Amino acid sequence: MTGWFVHFFWGSEGNSKKIHFVNWNSILAFLNKGGLGIGSLKAFNCSLLSKWIWRSMHSVGSTWVNLLKSIHGENIGLDSHGCKTNGLWAAIVFNFRKCQELGVSLVRKVGNGCNTRFWKDLWLGPDTLASRFNRLYRLELSPDCTVNDRLSGPAWNWSRTPSGTCHFESLAAELQAVVLNNEEDRWVWVLHEDDCFSVKRTREFLDNLFLPSRDQPTWWLKNIPIKVNVFMWRLHLDRFPSRCNLSARGIDIESIICPIFLSRSETRDHTFLSCNVVNALWNRIRIWMDPQWPTFSTLDELFTWIYSRSIYSSSSVRILCIISATLWWIWRLRNDILFASNRIRKEELFDFIRLFSFLWVKSRSKFAPSWNFWLCNPL
Repeated sequence: MTGWFVHFFWGSEGNSKKIHFVNWNSILAFLNKGGLGIGSLKAFNCSLLSKWIWRSMHSVGSTWVNLLKSIHGENIGLDSHGCKTNGLWAAIVFNFRKCQELGVSLVRKVGNGCNTRFWKDLWLGPDTLASRFNRLYRLELSPDCTVNDRLSGPAWNWSRTPSGTCHFESLAAELQAVVLNNEEDRWVWVLHEDDCFSVKRTREFLDNLFLPSRDQPTWWLKNIPIKVNVFMWRLHLDRFPSRCNLSARGIDIESIICPIFLSRSETRDHTFLSCNVVNALWNRIRIWMDPQWPTFSTLDELFTWIYSRSIYSSSSVRILCIISATLWWIWRLRNDILFASNRIRKEELFDFIRLFSFLWVKSRSKFAPSWNFWLCNPL
């Protein structure tokens, strides 16, 4: 299924494969880690399977849990003995054990101790006390006693006095840290302060362990279309199919000259900033927006300035929409020159930028300007 996702993202058709300009794991990473926030299917699957463990602990007495107990034992394969047969539940338990090794854990939080069996339930340590202190368990006359029975009740109920004291002293040392209270016993998920299981939190935890992280978070503006956000992300990383990038990857192309003005190599900075046609376009936009607006010699300077802006103020949103529309339509012009029969006229670029940036601002903003106001003063 991951392969389908990859082919869909890069636009592959049939058996043809397109160039993957960005590592797939970098795409899956969260927005605050420099990715696109898609998340991995593997972590999602592990989280969904782990939820069945959580449901089994909160469905005591249900038919399906009783069936699991009849097949795999009282602890449904979660103790050291494991599952007794292979199958779907064994695979779920195996997945849960792998998650436990990574820090995703389900523990029994003892309150009053009335609903937790002292010997047979998983409440103290990685295994049941019956398994860890088997010699003492065999001497117990009430094997189904609760934690409350042993810590608040009468003396121990042995069939005979245990020989030797080392096992009993080890057990007593562990029990010293247990303090009962008036709360009910319950299972808790250790990844969040509310102790409740969440597929989303579990998935985020697993993704944070394995997916890469960049120092610069991804800039994402809700006002503009997703494809434009992705384009801006790739442009910032310089991972887009410019002629120089294609040539650097060993692709045999007829020329690396910029197709817009046919003057210099098609690098990122030249295509979007310094090309004569593009430079004249930026000057028109600067006059339209604010003559005091700063100039940029490289796209790195532009993106540094973008990341310094707040995406929550209305003026910043408008500026960022205009910049995104400008970069997007420059790239559209370049592609039309190379591939389209009905090309965009260079003289129309400025009008397209004003129109589309206005539509993006108007579609998501509570206080959108009128069209006439936008033409005169977009800020």
